[in-house]
Amino acid sequence: SFGVNAALILWTLCDGFSFSDSKYTICRNGQHWIRSSYRMFTADHPFLSRSNVRAAIRNLMQQGVLSKGNFNESPFDHTPWYAFTEYGLLLIDANDRMEPK
Repeated sequence: SFGVNAALILWTLCDGFSFSDSKYTICRNGQHWIRSSYRMFTADHPFLSRSNVRAAIRNLMQQGVLSKGNFNESPFDHTPWYAFTEYGLLLIDANDRMEPK
């Protein structure tokens, strides 16, 4: 079980991948990555604190759903990039198949 906060983070990341804004999405190492800070997540979900977001992301990474990377050009920019693991992609695909059409 991932929890409600983790589900919100996953939904936000899935929604973010649907946009083609090259500023926040890239393809590296055969994976699609999206750039997002804790502050960006709390802007989308103001009822979550940064520590809620951090815990949810940590939970998703520990359960093998998300990978975290750093592809920023500036060494001073520490904004993380997230990608779904193979397991995460399977979960998303299974969820899409369960939604009524």
